[in-house]
Amino acid sequence: MDFRLSEQFYEISAALIAAFIITIIAIKLLYLIAKRIDLIDHPNERKYHTQKIPVIGGISMFLGFAFGLMILPIDFNIIKGFFLALMLIVMLGAIDDYHPQSHWLRLSFQLLAGLILINISNIQIHSLGNIIGMGNFTLEVSSTLITLIAVAGAINSINFIDGMDGIAGGVSLVTIISIIILSYNSLDLILVQLALLILIVLIPFMFFNLGKTNKIFMGDAGSMFLGLGIIVVLIGLSQGSEAVFRPITVLWIFALPLIDLLFVIFRRVLNRESPFLPDRRHIHYLFVKIGVSDKLALFYVLSISGIFATIGIFSELMAVAEWKMFTLFIASSILYSGTLLYFDKHS
Repeated sequence: MDFRLSEQFYEISAALIAAFIITIIAIKLLYLIAKRIDLIDHPNERKYHTQKIPVIGGISMFLGFAFGLMILPIDFNIIKGFFLALMLIVMLGAIDDYHPQSHWLRLSFQLLAGLILINISNIQIHSLGNIIGMGNFTLEVSSTLITLIAVAGAINSINFIDGMDGIAGGVSLVTIISIIILSYNSLDLILVQLALLILIVLIPFMFFNLGKTNKIFMGDAGSMFLGLGIIVVLIGLSQGSEAVFRPITVLWIFALPLIDLLFVIFRRVLNRESPFLPDRRHIHYLFVKIGVSDKLALFYVLSISGIFATIGIFSELMAVAEWKMFTLFIASSILYSGTLLYFDKHS
């Protein structure tokens, strides 16, 4: 192995180990503090838990991520826009976890984070690929708008699906692992290293979130952290001449949170309800509604997410035509939504 590559490998490994350890330490310390300052998720009629659970996962993951970021062998000036946007969104999430804020304020900050990414870090969607079979679908004046929609959509998709232990973290793991599989020979890319950092801080969170003692939730700080981090990596690795995978593949490896978000918004608007109104009609709730246990519901949801991602990975590796992948994605989304509507009405 080349000495430079070997040195980079050890630096990346050190960053990952440090991020993992700091995340655990942060969880342990914040767990004690959370109960004193009432940074707690209290049970109510819409939630399954019956105990007061500290909402510290998001802050802990961000601290571990930030510490690992300082050790990575990268020029911080390259990612300063991303880090600023991430810090902004996590702070908003933490405030919202402590004292709920209006949906419009949260959306405003998400769009602000998107503008920071576009103008400082040049993270932007310029092309959708050949999704209609008539050549590359490039975005001109609509590029900024589509990017902002993607950023807000990714953040809210993780937030919306975060209704049961392991769901939000699990579907995020599926996406991150898919990114790493597709980028296995691109470890030198900064965005791939960011994906590895997100993966490593998710692991201790999942351990505590799914544990029977000292349970924690990620809260809005966590869902916003994951949503923003994931969409930045997905956009960065699917755009430009040096893209690692095609834009259509993004839809498949992030399919379940995205489709669930669109389904929920469509159903609520159809019923003349607020798109932001919380309810128990997400896929995991419907599994429980028909008599499936929480653990089995988690298994089914992650299996569906894994199937979507696997289709995307193999289609990318086999260079399946983008328009075919897009057509199949639309058909799968309609099937998914129709199935959920059926069970919602007949259970």
